[in-house]
Amino acid sequence: MGLADTPPDAEVTVHLTLAAAATLRGPSGAFVALGPRDAALLAWLAIEGPTPRIKLAGLLWPEHELGAARNNLRQRLFKLRKLAGAEVVGGGAMLQLAPHVEHDLGDAEGLLAGVPDDDGGEFSIWLNRQRERRRERVQHALIELIEMAEAAKDYADALVHAKELLALEPLSEDAHRRVIRLHYLNGDRAAALLAFDACERVLKDEVGTSPSAQTLALLGVLEAAASDAAPARACAVPAGVLRPPRMVGRDAELAAVNAAWQDGQVVLVLGEAGMGKSRLLSECADTTTSLAVARPGDAAVPFAAAARLLRAVIAQHPAAASAESRSRLATLLPEYAEHDAVPAANLAKLVQVVQGVLLAAQATGLHTVLLDDLHFADAATFDLLRELLGGNPTALRWGFAQRPAEGSQVTQAFADELEGELRLRRVALGSLDAAAMAALVDSLGVPQLDGARLAPALVRHTGGNPLFALETLKAMLVGGGGRWAGTALAVRDGVSSQLPAPTSVGALIGQRLKQLSPRALALARVAAVAGADFSAALAERILVTPAVELADAWAELEAAQVLRDAAFAHDLVYEATLAGVPAAIARELHARVADDLQAGNAPAERVASHRLEASDPHKSIPALRAAAAAAIAKFQRPLAARWLEQAADLLEQIGDRPGAFEVLAEAVQLRQGFDTGASHDAATQRLLALADTPSQRAEAATHRAVYLHIVGQGSQALPLIEQGLSAARSAHDDVALMRGLNVQGIVLRHVGRNEEAMRSLRDALALARTVSTDRGDELPAVLNNLALAQMEADDQVGAILHFEEAARLQPDAPTRARVLNNLALALEEIGSLERALDARTTAQRLLRGQDGTEFALLNLTVSLVGLGRYLLHFADALEWMAQAQAMAAPMTHWRTHDLHLQRALLYTDLGAWREADDAFAQIDLSKQTALSHLSVLLGRLHYLFARNIDATEALAQAEQLIPGGDRRRMRRLHLAKTRVLPPPQALALAAAELEREAAIGNRAAQIPFATLAARACLRQGDATAALRFAQRATDCMKAAQPASFSPFEVRFTMYEALLANGDARAQEEILSLASDLHEVATTQVPQEFRGTFLQGVALNRAIRAAAGGQRLVRR
Repeated sequence: MGLADTPPDAEVTVHLTLAAAATLRGPSGAFVALGPRDAALLAWLAIEGPTPRIKLAGLLWPEHELGAARNNLRQRLFKLRKLAGAEVVGGGAMLQLAPHVEHDLGDAEGLLAGVPDDDGGEFSIWLNRQRERRRERVQHALIELIEMAEAAKDYADALVHAKELLALEPLSEDAHRRVIRLHYLNGDRAAALLAFDACERVLKDEVGTSPSAQTLALLGVLEAAASDAAPARACAVPAGVLRPPRMVGRDAELAAVNAAWQDGQVVLVLGEAGMGKSRLLSECADTTTSLAVARPGDAAVPFAAAARLLRAVIAQHPAAASAESRSRLATLLPEYAEHDAVPAANLAKLVQVVQGVLLAAQATGLHTVLLDDLHFADAATFDLLRELLGGNPTALRWGFAQRPAEGSQVTQAFADELEGELRLRRVALGSLDAAAMAALVDSLGVPQLDGARLAPALVRHTGGNPLFALETLKAMLVGGGGRWAGTALAVRDGVSSQLPAPTSVGALIGQRLKQLSPRALALARVAAVAGADFSAALAERILVTPAVELADAWAELEAAQVLRDAAFAHDLVYEATLAGVPAAIARELHARVADDLQAGNAPAERVASHRLEASDPHKSIPALRAAAAAAIAKFQRPLAARWLEQAADLLEQIGDRPGAFEVLAEAVQLRQGFDTGASHDAATQRLLALADTPSQRAEAATHRAVYLHIVGQGSQALPLIEQGLSAARSAHDDVALMRGLNVQGIVLRHVGRNEEAMRSLRDALALARTVSTDRGDELPAVLNNLALAQMEADDQVGAILHFEEAARLQPDAPTRARVLNNLALALEEIGSLERALDARTTAQRLLRGQDGTEFALLNLTVSLVGLGRYLLHFADALEWMAQAQAMAAPMTHWRTHDLHLQRALLYTDLGAWREADDAFAQIDLSKQTALSHLSVLLGRLHYLFARNIDATEALAQAEQLIPGGDRRRMRRLHLAKTRVLPPPQALALAAAELEREAAIGNRAAQIPFATLAARACLRQGDATAALRFAQRATDCMKAAQPASFSPFEVRFTMYEALLANGDARAQEEILSLASDLHEVATTQVPQEFRGTFLQGVALNRAIRAAAGGQRLVRR
């Protein structure tokens, strides 16, 4: 079942059947048939996800004008809701299935049975494509199952899947041929002949053709199979076939690689298995190149692929790694972990060390760095590569190769990011054509093979895949050709040979493996199970055989091109070998490998991977916990969470529920820093289910509440917190009580109940200063949260003191970065904008290179956008905005709503009204808390004032939402009211607020009220009072910079006050102000927004008009 953003254990109220005839079942339990357009709408959203409303309208009603189509869509959504008795589709500008809607399209074969796909419209094209993809997915899966079963000689199972394939594709001659051949291999010649008759009849009656030569050749095998044929005598494979002496058919791709390097780009070679990616990279390599290959299993070990690459560099350039850098590289290269080693503390520092090694290696001749099989690489390696390639500081030529369909999301994101920066060029390897295949065959130097005559059949037989072609030729040469069924080909010297029957390259490799001696096959299987951990020494210990006795078997594997330099010659050979290891034997071998690695102090992640494959939970659990600790030390929190969750699974399996709860709680705490999705949701639900004691129930409730808060469901979190607090009190568990009170304070503050939040947080702080816990971050966490509540209550001095104490005490670097970001917010409130920028810059350095800190980095970056606006650093703000949008794209987090608001405010300050309108439209108020809605309204007021548009209605709405005691937002509301009230009332309000801020010493807050008081005086004609207030604002600006209030407005008001008083300084003031405005426009505003900034913003337009055409001067 597929869920539309539905928590795994959530109650589903609407069920959609979309794979067959479309129906809907709502909360009542009654099934309702769906009309074609309703079915189309829901199927699209189930598969494609969130979609703009306007696109759906045009998609479903292409024959209507857009307005009519949108009206039709609106009516259909209303009727669907009425039909279901619940929300089915939600959203504003972007529509998506409601969270409680379940559908059946996850792995279904069909899609919308009965809905036609032949009218030629965009939706019909999409529907046809989706149906074809589902058929192909099933077809490919069946073929894979057939070939796997056949490779294992389980012909009965293979035959079952072959019949399923034939039922799916009844007119496919290939499917018929598979059934015929498998009946024969299963020993049932009579059934094979009957299957041939059925094939012949279908082809004649339905297709109008006769069986192909391949099928007739298979019939010949059946008719000749009176007795088992003796196996053909194997012969040696010529050396040229083992490794072709030259690369053919890749001149264009090689030229593309060199052209990319000349342009300073990174190269990514893409090609399916066997297309020649590794050969192309090797052709690019010379004595100035360091080449490494990622290995199967690397994905589970942070920096595994990077370590291989760095070892290759250091092996060629030993002097590049100084004693100091080796010590710092201990995180990456365990062999440097001496007792006095000082590993890099985070990824940023590790990057600096690696850059130093690469620069030193470059000085001694390193020119090119290549990493093959990138699809096997781990996430930490991509983090490191991303930093290394950020500015390409070493000016090296970089090249990578991977299978296009097998890279992870991390792999894809890495390539997309570089390509988006125009720093990567993809070079795709396609199939060889007949001419290139002929050249390949002739290059092998085998007298019996005629390339020109073999090539057309080889291309048809192998799809132009070079490795498949070579494996086919090996099979012909080794098997002698006598047993192969296929198309006869005339070759040189009148010798007749035949291509093997069509199959997969994996099956051909499997045939080659069967010809190995028992000892060589055993050695190959140990190598496959051990994977990246294989070595001659390990093989000696696992097989309990002296190395000298393995020498012949090793030589046999190298001669057969199974192994090369203690690794598999090709990952397809590895996969075929591993597939041939019986499951019971594989488990035993994994256990032995794990024992051996553990005895040798191998990386914990390697041991854990083998322990899991060995299916021994008692040994796997400590290995998984050790792997998680190692991942955290390598800055890989998501990986650590996954290891811990696997350990919790095993603990629960063996009946240790307390242990499972403890370990899962650790994983959940890690997920709180980076995950808003189903995994975090499921983990907290499962933690609740595992909680057996009051203390556990308190802890589980707290963790679940944190998740609900993160995804913006604070109102649902509060009752859960109360349950947790009650459980903690009944257990007399002060630690659980302190943690629950802390989370309660966080949630209360976010739902607008700040006074209650401070009470909870003060209680939590009292406990945090007295209780003893096994963590050092409890007290600083409570301090930080209390400071946030104090900031809401406008106690900025108290907040700053608590933030600073929290930052000093916080041992965790990413969390300390969050505290510093909060400190910056308080500093903004008192007008210390440069100190705020310093705090956030420090926070950025702490977060850089830390995996699993996505939320913190998003929060920080969004805050930097606002700070950039206050400092008039608009180019920086736009850059931070782009970064924040990229980070927020895959997340569901409350901060993403603030991102749209900050984008709207930034474009407002730039006078880009269309972009600002679009940003406001992206904010879905239906999913906002009252406080978030208030923030949006306050932002909207800023927009209206910038455009000189009446703001009365928005102001009235904001007044209804303002909570009592929220001084920060009340201040902003009063500033807005001062702009719209009649002059006497505006002056009274501004003066009262001014004195209040003066009483608490907040100069930054005095600046806007003094300025607006001056403007009210000017509107009343009181020039003297206006100048007095304007001067007060100007004096305050000497010690503070206002946030959310333009310094240009302060200075323009001073100019108007001077002018109203006939003061000669007015002319100097306006010219200086206009000059500063011009400098900001030319140095801080990108060219595309310069015109709107100067002409679109009412204040800036007024400044330029007042300055007239006079020359702008600097003071």
